Amino acid sequence: MVRIRASKVIMAPIGEVWKIISDPKKIAEIDPYVNSVRIIEQRENIILIEVESEYKGSIAKVIQRLYLFPPRRMETEIVRIEKGFTISGVGGKSIILLEEIPMGTRIHYEEDILQGWRKILYMLHLVSRNKLQDLAEKFLDAIKERAERKSS
Repeated sequence: MVRIRASKVIMAPIGEVWKIISDPKKIAEIDPYVNSVRIIEQRENIILIEVESEYKGSIAKVIQRLYLFPPRRMETEIVRIEKGFTISGVGGKSIILLEEIPMGTRIHYEEDILQGWRKILYMLHLVSRNKLQDLAEKFLDAIKERAERKSS
């Protein structure tokens, strides 16, 4: 397994950042590879969603479970792959942590890439570890841009 980590400082209150990351409908707005998100089921702080994404012409449709721990932590887990493949693979997990700091909010992102999927992706020459890191950074940049725009 490979773990990808990224962190950013966002000049916005933690509440504004939480509103962005905890709303599944906003995923398509902040992740350039996500085409659509559909909420399948929501029970309190657990949300089951269907995410359709596209990367280098390959379309994937996955079922993810989001675990919300307001207002500081969100975890995601890939439950099932309906179509195509995903970088994380079934069981792949990510964690987003928010930390209140004097300048606003620090956001931390971690994603576990299952080793078997990573080998397949390397063989297909689709994704390298550096590219995975770059994707994580871009994801946080999009959250940062949206949160700072809302709070200014």
